[in-house]
Amino acid sequence: MKTRSSSVKSPAAAAAVRCASGVVTCVLMVAAAAALLAVALTAVDIPRTAYDPLMTFTSSLAVAVSAMLSSKKHKERGLMFGFAIAVGFFIVLLTAGLAMGDVGFSENAVYKLMALLSSGGIGGYLGLPGRASSKKKSLA
Repeated sequence: MKTRSSSVKSPAAAAAVRCASGVVTCVLMVAAAAALLAVALTAVDIPRTAYDPLMTFTSSLAVAVSAMLSSKKHKERGLMFGFAIAVGFFIVLLTAGLAMGDVGFSENAVYKLMALLSSGGIGGYLGLPGRASSKKKSLA
């Protein structure tokens, strides 16, 4: 009788680790982008009304890249894990907002969630292997 080794994870645990690593990647990318934005603000005057759309775009880009990297690495379920990474990162953003004394869930948060889910799904799908090559073969 074969027994499971302790190093083999269950599929649920592996999925949770994969999503958590994607969320950590998003947080690091957004932190780097925020640092670059802070440097840019010393040279250029950006209106305060542009901060929120700029950070939504930056967060969406980070989620898309993180989902793409995750699906390229694991070669399966890119769309599902893209959505999971987006939801995890959204929870991190809400938690950070509540810690800073923000009101919480608002209409703007719904728009940000939709943007994150869309970019996570697109990034996860585009990172799957064989998607671009199969389209090129069908066009040729």
